Amino acid sequence: MRFNRRRMSDTALAFAAGIGIGALIGLIFAPSSGEEMRENLVDAARDQINDATSRGRHFVKHAKRAVESIADDFDTAKAEGARAYREAKNAAS
Repeated sequence: MRFNRRRMSDTALAFAAGIGIGALIGLIFAPSSGEEMRENLVDAARDQINDATSRGRHFVKHAKRAVESIADDFDTAKAEGARAYREAKNAAS
């Protein structure tokens, strides 16, 4: 099962790479001026950079939330442990 998922993932990645390469070749051989093609390539690159930046910000936001949640859970566990220790110590006295 695990092998099939990896193989499917590799296939999907190769397919996506093929689409990207095909699109680039299509742009290069498209009947447009050099300046227009360069503008199109720059716009496409800029769009990809903006998308990657947006995804990065989204990831960072979720990572911060996860860290804050873990820190809160740790603080709660620490407080509960300290309370249990005090109760056990007082019971032993």
